[in-house]
Amino acid sequence: MVETSPREVLLKYGRWIGATPFTKLVADQNGITVRHAVTAIRRARRSSGEDRIKRFVFPDRTVWYGLEEFGPPTSISNGAPSQAFDEETIRKALEEWRIEASCLREPVVEEVAYRVGKVPELVKPVLFKIARETGWREPDKDAKKEAEDAINLAGWLSLKEKNDLSGPMQRHAEIAINEALPAVKKRAQNIMCQCSEYIPTPVDNELRWPQKTKNKWKELFGSEPPKPVYWGAGAWFLPHKNLRFNTDSTRN
Repeated sequence: MVETSPREVLLKYGRWIGATPFTKLVADQNGITVRHAVTAIRRARRSSGEDRIKRFVFPDRTVWYGLEEFGPPTSISNGAPSQAFDEETIRKALEEWRIEASCLREPVVEEVAYRVGKVPELVKPVLFKIARETGWREPDKDAKKEAEDAINLAGWLSLKEKNDLSGPMQRHAEIAINEALPAVKKRAQNIMCQCSEYIPTPVDNELRWPQKTKNKWKELFGSEPPKPVYWGAGAWFLPHKNLRFNTDSTRN
C-alpha cells in the first residue's frame, strides 16, 4: 500500500528528478519494492486528479519526473547548447548519485563518469566548473569522519527537536551540536530532510544506527560502521573544543 504518493514525494523533493532515483525514493518512503513503486508512479502519471505527475523524456532517452509547478526541466527551458547539455547531464548524474548515497558522501570523479558513460578526463573539468553551483567537492581522507559525524549529529538534532535530551546524553549532544563543522551540519540537515530513516536513535545508553544505515555505510566505505556513541556507566567524557564526537572510547 502506498501511503506517501509519488506526487507527495516530488513535493518534498522540490524539483525534477531522474527516473531511477525517483523510483527508489517512492519505494523507500513507502517501504515497498521497486516494482510496486514503478506501478504507483505509472498510476500517478496517468491520473487525471490532484495526484497527477509529469514525465519528460530527453533526447538521450533519459527520463525525468516532476510537477507542473516546477516549470520545464532546465535543459529545455533555456535552449542550452550541446556543452551546456553535457553539464546538465552531469548535474543530473551527481544529484542521482547523492540520493542513492543517502547524503552520506560525495561521489568521486570516476563514479560520476561511470554513471554518464564518459571518461573521467572529460567529466572532471565539468564537475569542477559547476562545483560552486552544486556544492560538490571531491571526497578526501576526512570523508568517513564527516559522514560519521553527520549521521550522529542528525540523531542529536532530532532528539533536540523532540526535547528528548537529558543527563550525560544531553552533554554529548551539546558538544556535537556546538562543535560540528559547517560541512557536517549541512550533511546532517540533508539526512534529516531527505533520508530520515537513516537517523540513529538512543537505545540502552547508545546512539544506535539503524541497520539500513550500517548497510549503506558498508556499501559506500567498504568497512564496518564505527562504534556507537555511549554515555552509560564507565563512559569516558571530556569536553574539548576540538572534539566533534566521542567515538574513540565507545563500545559495540
